[in-house]
Amino acid sequence: MTGTQNFHVGLLVCPSSAYSATNCNIRVITVGVTLNIPSVPGGFHFGMVRAEQRAFINAISEGDSDGPVEVVNPSGNTQVYAAGMASAHDNGTSVPCTGHVNAGRTRAWRIYHSPWSNVIAAFPGMTIVTG
Repeated sequence: MTGTQNFHVGLLVCPSSAYSATNCNIRVITVGVTLNIPSVPGGFHFGMVRAEQRAFINAISEGDSDGPVEVVNPSGNTQVYAAGMASAHDNGTSVPCTGHVNAGRTRAWRIYHSPWSNVIAAFPGMTIVTG
């Protein structure tokens, strides 16, 4: 991990997760989104990032929440930056699975992330280890 990266519209990100593996080619579409997720304590989540898999294939699956979202430096793919955590997917963009676990999970090409600034605000003292 080289450091952290802020989200901006047009940025390509790579969420890594238990069920969907690492998926790239996912473009940030909107920043500063407010989501109402009734199944999550507190319901409303502010400052979220909406991203979409550009080929409209699986970007994230149920069970992938809280997995890291990374940015790979396009000019040197050995540099990886932490950008946030996977938080939710859009059920209206469900697609077949292309990940590790293929049965019993909803997959989507539109996903939502929590930026590191939100994560650090919720969990003071959390840091990124670089090296």
